[in-house]
Amino acid sequence: MPPGATKPGQTSQTLPSGRVIVPAKQRAAQSATLSESPAPRRELLPHEKKHDFNAHIERQDRTARVVAKILRGAATDLVGAVAKQAAVTPIAQMHTVTASADHQLTARIEKSLGVSHRFGYCQVYAERKRATGRGKNVPVKNLKGVTLSAKPPKHQVRFVAEATISDFNNEVAKRARARAIDLAKEGITGDELASQVSKDVLAAPDGFLDVIGQEASRAALAGGRAAAMEELQPEIAKYVRSEVMDRGTAACAEAGGGCEEGDGQEFDSYDDAPQPPFEDCAGDCRGQLIPVFEDEGAVILE
Repeated sequence: MPPGATKPGQTSQTLPSGRVIVPAKQRAAQSATLSESPAPRRELLPHEKKHDFNAHIERQDRTARVVAKILRGAATDLVGAVAKQAAVTPIAQMHTVTASADHQLTARIEKSLGVSHRFGYCQVYAERKRATGRGKNVPVKNLKGVTLSAKPPKHQVRFVAEATISDFNNEVAKRARARAIDLAKEGITGDELASQVSKDVLAAPDGFLDVIGQEASRAALAGGRAAAMEELQPEIAKYVRSEVMDRGTAACAEAGGGCEEGDGQEFDSYDDAPQPPFEDCAGDCRGQLIPVFEDEGAVILE
């Protein structure tokens, strides 16, 4: 039986390399859902009550699903192109097989991420309204007497989209190269190798696309929030890291991450405040950076 084939009623097939091939229906079931919105792991602190955590998580997960769906739709053509390249590449040069950037695909991803970016930006202004009563159209008050930071934006949507495509291309190329090497060792070459590489790579579990989608959505949403906080610096007294919605902090800590320890960290300036996804996170964390306004008062979360 050829590698990747499955017997009637069989749910998976192990390739000679040890990788497991999962049929399309089973693969779809595995990736149909992302993590459910977690409940707070502790009581919300006063400054956290103005942040709509549920809406934030819902928007992040929705955009992640859209991005993953777009990438899945593009996978067939990309895998096919990489497989053909691998078929004409000597095994000693297989490391040179790469996936080319698709500018139209990047533009589609950028458009989807733009929704999350805009949501994050508007979310901070909504928090300002809840905490101070000042709406989006009210000019920024220089309550701290500060000069606006000249710090460049940390998260531009185009940059996040390009990074997303780069992650996608690199993972697909890596899988295609590995499978092509396995097949070449068996004496399979040419069109037969290209066809089998395509078949096997497309049949393999593709949960990595969900991970890429989550990382992209998280970065875009955080970038929108960062852009708003940068504008509102003169009104913000401090920035506080919140891990209240992250129920994976224990696992993160076991993996060497700092989410548990970072919960509640305060930063006096925008320049000093890190932006999520935090670099010390070692898991699928839900950490946020919450601004605390100089004249913060009653909070009404509608």
